[in-house]
Amino acid sequence: MGILLTILKWIGIILLAVIGLVLLILLLVLFCRLSYEVSGSYRENTPEGQVKVRYLLSLVRVSALFENGALDLSARVFGKKVFSQHKQLSGSGGEADEADRAEGREAAGTAGSEEAGTAGRREAEIAGGEEAGTAGREASVTADRAADDAAAGASGEAGSGVTGASAAADRTFAAEETHGSDPAKARKKTKGPEPYDEGYEAAFAQIEEDRKKEEERIRKEEERRRKDEERRERYGDAEDADGPLIRVWDRASDLIDKKDEILDLLDDDENRGAAALILRQIGKILKDILPKRYTANVRYGFEDPAQTGRVLAIASALYPVYAGNAHVEADFEQKVIEGDADIRGGLRLGVLLGHVLRLLGNKRIRSWIGMAMKKKKTAD
Repeated sequence: MGILLTILKWIGIILLAVIGLVLLILLLVLFCRLSYEVSGSYRENTPEGQVKVRYLLSLVRVSALFENGALDLSARVFGKKVFSQHKQLSGSGGEADEADRAEGREAAGTAGSEEAGTAGRREAEIAGGEEAGTAGREASVTADRAADDAAAGASGEAGSGVTGASAAADRTFAAEETHGSDPAKARKKTKGPEPYDEGYEAAFAQIEEDRKKEEERIRKEEERRRKDEERRERYGDAEDADGPLIRVWDRASDLIDKKDEILDLLDDDENRGAAALILRQIGKILKDILPKRYTANVRYGFEDPAQTGRVLAIASALYPVYAGNAHVEADFEQKVIEGDADIRGGLRLGVLLGHVLRLLGNKRIRSWIGMAMKKKKTAD
């Protein structure tokens, strides 16, 4: 009995140790800080940058370096390199990409030639079948005429009958030389392929699918042109009318246009509560994710001095936000964009997961997510 209790005791100790180890690892994964550092510069149309991520007390490290048109990726676990990759994104890499594109065009041309040859053979088969069917019908008519002539010769005088029978026999013999002794068999042999077989159905289905894709592409192109025309009407022919700031402003304008729908949605108390919860949780998530320290220096200028002044006005309005951390310099004499930045921050996955679970705990938010997924699935 004492031995059994000792065995059970040690089994319990081992189980508790395993459970404790699992809980410790889980707590480390959820609440250990994930730190990141981002630094970069853009000068003389040459971008450079570096990203470093540290996790689990720097036991896991990931870094990415972009310099001289090359991207270097590496990952280390417990100080040992487990992943490394070098990728050339410009320079010689551009020549390689051009070679790959040329090879792709050649392969596409070969495939197109094969498809054209297959289509040509199918058309030839159809044309051959039609010609063969016409020849079979002509043979049948010839044989029928020969039979009629033979019957007429048999009912008339003997001499005339022999002459008619001989002529009919000659015509029948000529038909047999062309299509064989059995006209029905000849017609069977010369019967062309069915005009609508499985191959043609698949081809028609592919044509229909291509047509739908082309219609969708044309629709998107027309939508893009309409938006471009609206943007030109709003901002004129400025060279930077398609810049990122303009696109952000367009999105904000779209939301302003839909303000009536949004206000109708917020008339409901539950919707208002869910929207307030979303805004509150998004604020907390951004507070955890956004960098805690950053420095930046930016020098910019546009060809249109008025546009430079507008951007400077926006930067001046935001000065209380970045005061002491960033420096913005406007150049009204030339078009230029250059600068450098260094950003550092971190987050804890457990805290982030808590904010997400808090959102998913709201019934109305879950219903909104369900409707959005259903709408997306219907659109696809």
